[in-house]
Amino acid sequence: MSRFLALILFVASSVCLFAGEAPVVKKLFLPVRHHIGDTGLLPQQSIDEASWVWHPRFVLQEIPQISSEARGKIKGREQHFQAGWRGPVFLRFRREFDAGEAPLVFHVSADERFELFLDGHRIARGPDRSDVEHWSYSTYEVKLVPGKHCIEALCWHVGPLAPIAQLSFRGGFIFKAEADYSNKLTTGKADWQVAQLDGVALAPPGEGSIFGIGGELTARGCGPQWQEGTYLKAEVVRGPVRKTPYGESVAGWKLFPSTLPDRLDHEVKTGRAIALGAGTIDRKTAIKEEDAKHPDLSKWQALIEGKGDVKVSPDSELFLLWDLDNYFCAHPVCEVSGGEGAKITWGWAEALYKPGSNSKGKRNEFIGKNFRGMVDTFLTD
Repeated sequence: MSRFLALILFVASSVCLFAGEAPVVKKLFLPVRHHIGDTGLLPQQSIDEASWVWHPRFVLQEIPQISSEARGKIKGREQHFQAGWRGPVFLRFRREFDAGEAPLVFHVSADERFELFLDGHRIARGPDRSDVEHWSYSTYEVKLVPGKHCIEALCWHVGPLAPIAQLSFRGGFIFKAEADYSNKLTTGKADWQVAQLDGVALAPPGEGSIFGIGGELTARGCGPQWQEGTYLKAEVVRGPVRKTPYGESVAGWKLFPSTLPDRLDHEVKTGRAIALGAGTIDRKTAIKEEDAKHPDLSKWQALIEGKGDVKVSPDSELFLLWDLDNYFCAHPVCEVSGGEGAKITWGWAEALYKPGSNSKGKRNEFIGKNFRGMVDTFLTD
């Protein structure tokens, strides 16, 4: 959770893409299940009729077991990459279908993560953070206009480079539709297609990575839409839940219905541009008083409020300190034009630190302090 953002070398323009009217989506909550019981041993719920699917090239993917000690060491992670793990992988699943008058009710999950789109509109993210023995799935109801529709799932599995909170069994995607839509959309029954996303690479983090976690993701030629490879038929990696001969548990996901409301999904323009200067901002560079009086701060404030653009000159480096005026957990949205070879870095922090100290002092003060935080880097092109 962060209050301050530090931006370095930012190039922006106003570009928006729309795909018609957004569908009406409602999350449904199924009866809470408190105990594992026969989960994974006998069919217990509707989603047990569906299969987990994945890209055929990665069906034999094996997920390495990573100790807590190895997770904190880049060297340990590199060893896992050399152990034959086939990843990271970013995929797009796609299925076109005809809708009638009835609403579409479905259950969905993935390992590790998914974003679900209907006719180009994102309608869900997930799953809830969970362990393999209590893997979460969500249920939704969507009102559809009769006719042709397309449902897509952007899924990824990054294994050793996943956040510490992310647990996993292996890469997989599961979708179970109810009633008349079951044969049209249920994975394992319907002909889902999947393509690997091209131009996307993820490498272990550099030495400057805070806490030794995360990775360096590079996406080239991917905006404003992901570039897709060849679509192939999605392959089953685990079939529907069936009664096992001796009551033995099948390895993998034990599915439980989500009990949490979806995260908020709306755009927020907030905060103030409070310092601007040449160069970078990091744990070695303190914010100066003149940075808080920079004449171009008003231009950046207009950009924050969605009222203008800012152009950064070639062969220059700038930093902006952005006070969000509150604490947020959020995804940054950055729209740019031009800037081939440029780099944009977002750093998130709860507060700035006193020089040479682990003390934050008064958290709303920033003059004379250093910035430390989690960092995202974007390469414009």
